[in-house]
Amino acid sequence: MKVYVHFEEGSDAELHVTLKLTLPKKWNDESPVRLLKLFIDSYNKRKPDNQLDVDECHLETGASLDQGAEEQALAKGDTIGATITDRADVFVRPGATKEGMGAAATAAAAAAAAAAAAAAAAASAVTATAPKRAGALRCRNFGCNQYYDEADNSDTACRFHTGPPIFHDTRKGWSCCKKRVYDWDEFEQLQGCQVGRHSTVDPKDRLPPNPPSAEQEVAAKPAPVLKSIDNYNAENPEAATAAGSAVKSITAKKKCTRRPDGTASCVNLGCQKDFVVAENQRDSCRYHRLNPVFHDGGKHWGCCPDQVKYEFEDFMAVPGCCIGFHDDASGEFSNPPPGAAA
Repeated sequence: MKVYVHFEEGSDAELHVTLKLTLPKKWNDESPVRLLKLFIDSYNKRKPDNQLDVDECHLETGASLDQGAEEQALAKGDTIGATITDRADVFVRPGATKEGMGAAATAAAAAAAAAAAAAAAAASAVTATAPKRAGALRCRNFGCNQYYDEADNSDTACRFHTGPPIFHDTRKGWSCCKKRVYDWDEFEQLQGCQVGRHSTVDPKDRLPPNPPSAEQEVAAKPAPVLKSIDNYNAENPEAATAAGSAVKSITAKKKCTRRPDGTASCVNLGCQKDFVVAENQRDSCRYHRLNPVFHDGGKHWGCCPDQVKYEFEDFMAVPGCCIGFHDDASGEFSNPPPGAAA
């Protein structure tokens, strides 16, 4: 959910600040005070001469001061998800945040209770007029959960997943499939990877016994005989060492990209642009000195760990941290080695 938090108090426009914030779903159950603290922490860093106190401010939803519309003050007992909508404007106002629930949350709770009562009444009416079909069974295959009659069951009746679901941080998926999503509705719509019969047997009871753990395997094996590095080097004088392998990897010669027309493609990390060899200067190329790092959906260059991006286009747009010659792998142009400081 995206929200716009504004501070517009006073006539000095230099002290006014607007922050566009993206809130994770888990914040829906948090008090608005958490959002207020987030804004004030950022504001006080930007405006050290006009420090705000979280205990002397509160949040309101509605229009800005010059629009004259009625605003709703948020209280400590409110929740962000119940009182703030996506892309809403929220304003920081003077005065401590009140205890309990505010008017907006109270109205939302009453509306939710009324909707729940109406849904329950409708469900009761449906149940009374259309009783559950006699003999219906519920499939327990992963990702199915549909009701069925055994008489209609067949080898192609069910589309399901063969492995249990996986929930990690905010990502969701099935262990048998590679696709991962962040929204619960998208997770429920992930199509099964297997077709077969409906079943009332719990999939956990159909899984093979767990293999022995790593600790059990280690305990079952005899303890290895350890050799010192000196003994190994004496017995294997021609073996490649880690340091030697690293040096070979760093100094491995890349294929020259120079073309007959005098142009070439730059092989520097994060550049890969075409350039005219004769016009190559010491400040022609902006590049990264270390390889990219991909971890848990995030992407960054090893030399710029603070520039983590989640979209590939944003990752590729991160400007290089080094300036030097374009490199066509011919050996003519020399930049600092990857391990040197930027």
